[in-house]
Amino acid sequence: MLVFVMSHMLSDLLAVDCVWNEWSGWQQCNATCGDGRKMRSRTQTPELHGGKPCEGRDTDWTSCFPTHCPGIQTNQSEANRSKLELITSFSM
Repeated sequence: MLVFVMSHMLSDLLAVDCVWNEWSGWQQCNATCGDGRKMRSRTQTPELHGGKPCEGRDTDWTSCFPTHCPGIQTNQSEANRSKLELITSFSM
């Protein structure tokens, strides 16, 4: 019994919780124009000897908007402006 208790106490002392390492820098946007996404990642030092596992994700995504794509209308006001320009050019 004493061996079990000491073994249990020793494993509690040796337990190491998981630790997230620093986030990487953001990767380049996956689009050259219009709406895109970019990612960053991180690694973990895993738990040992009954320590707590890491919580959370190892990747993170965010939107990126490099530039407007030529010839593609991205919102209603641009579409309306184009229609107005077309009407104006015919009425002259």
